[in-house]
Amino acid sequence: YIRNHLYAKLDIASLARHAGCPKYKLQASAMRAFGHPFADEIRKIRLAAAKELLTETDTPITEIAESCGYTSMSHLAMRIREDTGLTPLAFRRRYRPLSTDSR
Repeated sequence: YIRNHLYAKLDIASLARHAGCPKYKLQASAMRAFGHPFADEIRKIRLAAAKELLTETDTPITEIAESCGYTSMSHLAMRIREDTGLTPLAFRRRYRPLSTDSR
């Protein structure tokens, strides 16, 4: 559900409603399963999706930020920089596979 709704406002209350369980149970399950709060897991999934889009597509960074649920491109840039030490563009340039196109 999270991966398919990254663009949406995802919080423990909305996820609990979707799962049909009390939020305290969902939060406790997340702590057992992930070892950290659900909010951290959402951030981790969003960041992984953004990094994948940066390296696997030509999608503009502003669109990646929006589709992954970041409030702005600068918010995405901050998260990428915290995780990698690079800007989104530098990350894309460093980790994007070289094209095999011989044109």
